[in-house]
Amino acid sequence: VEYLIIRFRGSRYWNVQLSSVSSEQLHQWLVILLGIVEDAAAESMWRIFQRFGGPSPGLLTTLRCGACAPQVCSRRQARAQVLTQFFAQLLLEAGGLRQRPSGQGPVLEGPPPTPPWTRLLRASEVSHWSHLSLDFVLAGINACGTTSIHRNLAQHPDIRFTGDDEDSFFTKHFILPLESTVREFNQKHAKSGPSPKILGLYDANIFEGPFAGHQLARIPGLKMIVVVCDPVSRLEKLFFEKLYCKSRADVDDRELVVVNTTTKPEARPCSRSISVVLDMPEFLEKISFGHHLYRLVQMFQERLIVMHQSFLRESPAPAYDLLSTALGVGPFPRGMRFHRYNSLKGHRTDLCRRPRGGSGGSGGNRSLIRTLQKRLMGDYEVVEALVAAAAMPVPEDVQLRLTRCDRPAELGELDTGCSAKGQCGGDSSSSNQGGA
Repeated sequence: VEYLIIRFRGSRYWNVQLSSVSSEQLHQWLVILLGIVEDAAAESMWRIFQRFGGPSPGLLTTLRCGACAPQVCSRRQARAQVLTQFFAQLLLEAGGLRQRPSGQGPVLEGPPPTPPWTRLLRASEVSHWSHLSLDFVLAGINACGTTSIHRNLAQHPDIRFTGDDEDSFFTKHFILPLESTVREFNQKHAKSGPSPKILGLYDANIFEGPFAGHQLARIPGLKMIVVVCDPVSRLEKLFFEKLYCKSRADVDDRELVVVNTTTKPEARPCSRSISVVLDMPEFLEKISFGHHLYRLVQMFQERLIVMHQSFLRESPAPAYDLLSTALGVGPFPRGMRFHRYNSLKGHRTDLCRRPRGGSGGSGGNRSLIRTLQKRLMGDYEVVEALVAAAAMPVPEDVQLRLTRCDRPAELGELDTGCSAKGQCGGDSSSSNQGGA
């Protein structure tokens, strides 16, 4: 809002940085250019370093701020005539030189002389997310099938992505983008012909970013795709990737009780049983996604496209036709085949294995699954509400809260052949016969 008001009033907004100002440069400015006596200059320098002193002796810390300048000013003019004076006034106030001790008026009349550190000042014009040319974003949820959606959507002749893999563009810029950043992005991804018609960006973790949602919501007409899945099945995959002991050598004859998830992956303790997550409230909170989805619904409303993983798995051709139509480009061409990527079949952990002495048929450790479902109840409720509100069939997985343990074809020997974002061999690919 502040940016738009500034532009409306005929100004330009700048991100400004001043670094590496030395005590010698400060002394030269205060004594030689401003004519302040040595004792007063020394006291002022002491005050300035008290407030802005950096870790290196004799150097000020890097000063950063946002400032506006008249729209008619070029970058060079704004830097030399407006922004440099802004920092000069800031340092004078920090040094106590804007007002006499007796309160009888300012020490200096008029603007101060140009400081000797003008060349140390960096100024970059700030732009706005609404100037970014982007049609949709595949924003998550990670470990729910985003890789498959990305690879399969990219087959559509009217859809293109910013890259062949995940693009962390929106995690690198937090508040407002620089004008040069927006210009480079738009030039890099500018359309070279009538097709492809729309541009998308893929980042499976955008959904949980505190700033990215607000950034994307300000791009006019941008749509967000989010794929959801069974929370317990997703939990098992994330546990396997991050905390599961892949071999007995990892365990060293010890069972993990408490996991420090802040340590480096190679030094992280591991466990052979997923049941340890019941004693890891921080881990369960970190992987929870329901509150993130609720926030996205509020920001995007009808621009949010929700798809359940089971619909993609059981009816890929109709599911992808729904997605492409929702994006405004129509169904996929006839004969298009859709594959699964980055899938991890087989027994990942002990979740889907019956405990020793247990009774009953398939379905794994029912007691543990029910307990985990209760812990992730908030995620289940949000998923069910979103799927019910979407204009698509409600999968049986959602109605009955089934996990991957209820699908025998997903179990058996662990197969990591396509777990590194590769295409799964012998997957249940489907050919599009036309229409949704």
